Amino acid sequence: MQNSTTIGFIGAGNMAYALISGLVNNGFNAQNIKVSDTDKSLLSLRADEFNLEVFTDNTELAAQCDVIVFAVKPQVLSIV
Repeated sequence: MQNSTTIGFIGAGNMAYALISGLVNNGFNAQNIKVSDTDKSLLSLRADEFNLEVFTDNTELAAQCDVIVFAVKPQVLSIV
């Protein structure tokens, strides 16, 4: 899947993991995926597994992405 679109995920949990895995397993370039979360251990896991650029600041992430995916639970959405 040749695509230069940069996708940013806000949230690095199970939902983001499933979506990122699907993208990467279907040929999407992991270099075009970025992830933001407040949980540094989750960010470390995602960075190690997929070689992604990670952020703890959602604004920084959004500034570098063409598409933003909110991969958080509904009760957290208003906070992020």
